[in-house]
Amino acid sequence: MMSQLGNGGELVFRQTTVSDIIRVLERKYNYKFIYSLHDLKNDRFSFRFRDNASLTEVMDVIVDVAGYLDFKIEKDKCYIMQK
Repeated sequence: MMSQLGNGGELVFRQTTVSDIIRVLERKYNYKFIYSLHDLKNDRFSFRFRDNASLTEVMDVIVDVAGYLDFKIEKDKCYIMQK
């Protein structure tokens, strides 16, 4: 299950897979996400971000909590890879 907007327009994910989170982030931020589905596990995570959080702030938290991912942002692309 996933909820995109919490109180005050914040971005909320409840028990959501990384691939589903990426789909929401692609709509919210004007970036193309480059990744291999093979690199993403089906673990589910819950996150809450303030509405004006930058993509870098959001990705820092996601990769820190997931523990097995890293990311790199170049121009309008966000690359997600295994550590």
